[in-house]
Formats: sequence, C-alpha cells, structure tokens
Amino acid sequence: MWLFTGSGGACCSMSVCRSPQVISPSDTPAPAAKSKAASLGASPQSSKHMDTLSTAETRATGGGGSSPSTAGSPQELRKVSTPAVADHHAPAATLAKGRSADKLESAETASIASSTKNSTRSAYSAASSIGSEFINGKLPAHQRDIARIQSQMKTFVKGMVRGREMNVLSVDGQLRTCTCSFDRKLRSYSIVINKETRSIPLSKFKEVLQGTEPDDIATPLDELCATFVLDSGECLSFRFKDVQERESFAICLQIIVDGHQ
Repeated sequence: MWLFTGSGGACCSMSVCRSPQVISPSDTPAPAAKSKAASLGASPQSSKHMDTLSTAETRATGGGGSSPSTAGSPQELRKVSTPAVADHHAPAATLAKGRSADKLESAETASIASSTKNSTRSAYSAASSIGSEFINGKLPAHQRDIARIQSQMKTFVKGMVRGREMNVLSVDGQLRTCTCSFDRKLRSYSIVINKETRSIPLSKFKEVLQGTEPDDIATPLDELCATFVLDSGECLSFRFKDVQERESFAICLQIIVDGHQ
C-alpha cells in the first residue's frame, strides 16, 4: 500500500503490509522424491518404486480418501502382526510338544520292557521250580539222596580225622570208651583204648553191618549197634546213642571201605 501525505501528493514514506499468503491446492509443489527422481533421470523401475513408497506414505498418514480409523488403526496392526508372531513361535512350540511326546513314549516303552523282563524272570523261576520237582519225582530215591550223603560224608571224614569218641562193645557185653580216627590219607582206622592203639588198614574191612547182624557171633547186639567185619573173620562192634547216629556212621564208613576194594 502506498501512503501519501500533504497536498502535493508527494510520497514521503513507504511501508509494506504483509497479509497472510494463501496457497491454492493447485499451487502445491510436487513431492520432492518424485521431482528429484525426474530431475536425476531415474529409470522407470525406480520411479515406479518411488511412487509405491509415496502411495504407502499417503495411506499411512490418512491420505488418498482413507479414514484414519481404518488406514492405520491399532486393531489392523494387531491383525497384521499377530500371525507373524504366531508363525514365529509355532515351530518352537511344535518342537517342544514333539520332545515331550518322545519322552513320554520312551518312558512308556521302558516301563513295558521292564514289566516284560520281570514277567520273563518270574516265568523262568516258576518253570525252573516245576522242572526241578518233575526231575526229582522221576529220579530214584538213592539219587535224590546223593547231595545229602555228600554233606554227611564231609562231616564224617572231618570228625574221624580229628578223632571221635565211641563205645566199643566187648564179647561179654561191656562197653568201653575209645577214640577212633582216620589218618589224613584215609588209609587206616585207628582205635585207642587205655592208651593202647590198634591201627587197621581200611583195605582189610570187608563190610559194615547194622543192628543185630551178624547173628552168628557171641557179642550181644541190639538195634543201636554197628559191626565191622574184617577179611580175617574178626568182628568189631560199636554201640551208638540212637539209630540215626548208628545209621549215618555205618553208611559213611561203608562208602570209605568200598573205595578201598
């Protein structure tokens, strides 16, 4: 605006009043990226890429006729991002479930194997017991007694090597205490009476009789007696506390005698 003072219309001063500048939509400059691409002579592919970026920016900021509530809303962002997160964690979850299933299957397999093994052992033990009973039932009585006799023989030999006190029966029916023993090589039978020792080779023993046999000798015998018959015809009789002791001694001595025949 030009201001005049005085009558002559001379211009004494000048001032400029600045009013707000109104910019019409038609005067809006083009996007810098697009003009820059054009000025630099970018290729059609680069221009197309830049246009795509510009369009995405416009939509993100609410331009292009899209409402702010639908263009970049938090609900839409969650819808877009949620599948990606789920897909990211899905393999790990699947792997963990797979490992758990494998461990459970391994534990079940081990339990089944252990049960099968225990069942097999029980069946084997039962079969072994039944088999032993069946075999013992079929074997003769003297074969079943072999183990028992062997145990008795060990006890008998140890006792005789150390020396065993016994009662010898004389022809007049008197009992005298004596000590009977074997040598360590089981070759002789020694009898010690009143510090007098008589040693008889076991090879001279003919047989061992029990009870009242033989019945053709003068010595008064009973069921508790055992008589050794020598090859010379001489008889030596001993008396025991009970029938079981007499029987065990006579059987063991007969086995030793048979070994020297």
